[in-house]
Parts: sequence; C-alpha cells; structure tokens
Amino acid sequence: MIVHQIPVGPMQNFSYIVVDEDTSESIVIDPSWNLMELELIIKTINLKIKYIVNTQYHNNHTIGHKKMVK
Repeated sequence: MIVHQIPVGPMQNFSYIVVDEDTSESIVIDPSWNLMELELIIKTINLKIKYIVNTQYHNNHTIGHKKMVK
C-alpha cells in the first residue's frame, strides 16, 4: 500500500490517495482544492479510482468530490 498525502487549499487541509500496489486500484480521500495535483498523480501512475471517501461533509473536505467522479 502506498499513501500519497497532498496539502490542499487555504485551510491547510490534506487530500490522500491510497494505492493498492498490486492492482493500481486506489481510494481518493477528501478531494477538495488542488484537484490538478491529484489528477496528475492519478494519471502519472495510471491509477484506477475505485472509491472516493469524504471524512466529513464540510466544504473544505468535499469541494472537489463531484469533479473527481467521472
């Protein structure tokens, strides 16, 4: 398992990408700001997003959720 921790937004939050090294399936946790950085990691490593998880429903944790669902 690989965990990418990405600092995002003006509130000093973090988004995470958790990757299963064997399958390249991944979970995105709290996609908020800086989606371009998350997408760059996803595309560079050729990850398959299996789940998107929000740890809470405040805007600073969920603002990028709809954009990540494609």
